[in-house]
Amino acid sequence: MRTRPFVDACVADCDISEKGKTVVFAHRLTPKKNPVMVAKVFVRVASDYPDWEFLIFGDGQLSAEVREVVETARAGKVRFLGYSENLRSVLERSLIFVSAISVSNYPSQSVFEALAYKNAILLADDVGQDERLVCKNNGHNAFITEDSIEAGLRELLDDEMILGKAENSAKFLVSNYSINDYMDEAVSFYAQDTAQ
Repeated sequence: MRTRPFVDACVADCDISEKGKTVVFAHRLTPKKNPVMVAKVFVRVASDYPDWEFLIFGDGQLSAEVREVVETARAGKVRFLGYSENLRSVLERSLIFVSAISVSNYPSQSVFEALAYKNAILLADDVGQDERLVCKNNGHNAFITEDSIEAGLRELLDDEMILGKAENSAKFLVSNYSINDYMDEAVSFYAQDTAQ
């Protein structure tokens, strides 16, 4: 039997009918997570989708740059909210989660949480996409470029089946999550990160 901390409980209590037209980016604001690039994409896309809200959460060395991109653009539907201790309530109501990690999106805890809370996923990285996190039924893949992230985000925003993709995210996570894989990846990731 597989052990899945948090996964089953989160999937069970998240109601897809409560979802709003909200896109979320929530990570540490460091160069590896590309928050400035994502903020620029949100600003460019927001004017074409006036009924959607674009939220950026996180704290870190690039906080000031992210804030500047958002404030300079004056795109009212794009907001930089900083660190949140209650991301769960945001992810329960959001419909799309964007992640743009230069290394790999696995084992990103925020991506796992977004999947568990039934968010369609846009994953961008530069090392190859991970079928453990995204498939055609729950989101899109992109490369770490503004154009690729923008194209993937626009595809999700225009997708008439977005609620189905969001619903499938939780199912996909439950069927593909393995504590052993997660622990192996986490140990490897942190060993490499501390060696640098």
